[in-house]
Amino acid sequence: MENHEKNLVSAKSESGDPDVEIPVSASGNIDSMKPKNGQIKSKIIYVAWSVAGILPLLVIIIGIPYSLYIYKCKELSNFYNRIESEWKAKLENHKSKIDYLERRINDLQYDNNKYLMLLQASPQSIPFLNKRITELEEELGKLKSAGLIPTKPKPPAEPNEIYLYFKEMKKGDAFIDPLSGSTLGVSEIFEDNTASIALTLPGQPTKSLIRVLPGTSWNYSYKATNYRITITTIRWLTGNYIVEVREIGK
Repeated sequence: MENHEKNLVSAKSESGDPDVEIPVSASGNIDSMKPKNGQIKSKIIYVAWSVAGILPLLVIIIGIPYSLYIYKCKELSNFYNRIESEWKAKLENHKSKIDYLERRINDLQYDNNKYLMLLQASPQSIPFLNKRITELEEELGKLKSAGLIPTKPKPPAEPNEIYLYFKEMKKGDAFIDPLSGSTLGVSEIFEDNTASIALTLPGQPTKSLIRVLPGTSWNYSYKATNYRITITTIRWLTGNYIVEVREIGK
């Protein structure tokens, strides 16, 4: 008993608080106050279960924004891919139109040269007269330089005059021949450069024709003279067409 009281007194003195009694073993230490191994395991298990309960909440909190981020990224990627595809298609379409325009320019240059040669060979056309005036001026200059200007030059033989009239029109406008009054109107031009037309010839009822090809012609008579009306050119891209009326004899 005396030893136990001594141990208790020494414990009180070490704690510094006279109102607190610290049980001390007979050997004089406080090992009996340390938690047991079972208590430590219980606390570990409690903490583990607490963490396990929080983890799903953390997964939800972190996973939802991440899923939204992935969804938005995929949505933006699909949007950009769709825009890129549309622009590529538009570029290909513009390239096709440019190629078509380049081909049409070459065709127009060929047509212009052809019609210029035709006009130069027609006595009633301005290019023919200009060419003839140039030739006569050159001939006159040579005669003047040689001092051989004749007092009564022989007039050149005039070729037989052949009636020729053509004009370029727009879709929706009608071509009218000023001599015979024949008319040809185009109401629609298709992608294959064919057209829907209305044709009226002297003394004949109006005809409505569809899918008429360039180069299609019709013959008719007017005042004992035969003529041919031809739709020579149809252009879908510009919406224009060219009609020609030519005298073909009596």
